[in-house]
Amino acid sequence: MKKFIVSGLVFACFLLFASGLHAQKLYVGILAGYSAQSPEVPDSVAEFAKDSSLFYGIRVGLKIMMFSVEGIYSRAAHELILDEMGDLEWGEKNDMDYSYIGVNAKFFPISVPLPPLGSFRIFGSAGYGSYTTNFKDLTNGKDTKGGLNYGVGLELKISKISFLVEGRYHTRSTFTIDDVELELGKFFINGGINLYF
Repeated sequence: MKKFIVSGLVFACFLLFASGLHAQKLYVGILAGYSAQSPEVPDSVAEFAKDSSLFYGIRVGLKIMMFSVEGIYSRAAHELILDEMGDLEWGEKNDMDYSYIGVNAKFFPISVPLPPLGSFRIFGSAGYGSYTTNFKDLTNGKDTKGGLNYGVGLELKISKISFLVEGRYHTRSTFTIDDVELELGKFFINGGINLYF
């Protein structure tokens, strides 16, 4: 956890430093979307049903020419259902909070002007952050792991407001929940609005 606090401070210092650059724009935004999970317990006959849930979050970032760097926090509430109990001593239904806090970098290789509206952009992104799972009904139901994620998206910028849609793949991370190794990580699809300053 300490290294993520340090990373957050470094990111904040970077934003303050970069505020003196001419070709930069600070932005804040909200996001919401769809989280799809395929939980797995390696080396066990226990099987979970695939689960999807809505998620929400916030972001703050800095765009410099064709690049941007942003901090993101998002959260989803899942209900994981066991199709096959196996040797897993959990309930059939398991409520899980799944959250992410991290730093993402974006690259905008294509920008198409759309006068008089603004511009249309295609971007690719990559990020690293802290994923936390919290099973509310389990004694030792909380764990945090670091992981990578990758995405592609579209942005329509009109004056100081932009509308985004993005698909993002989160690599699988293994969490220790009640002495059980649980793998999570899959696809997020989200839309959002950014306000540029």
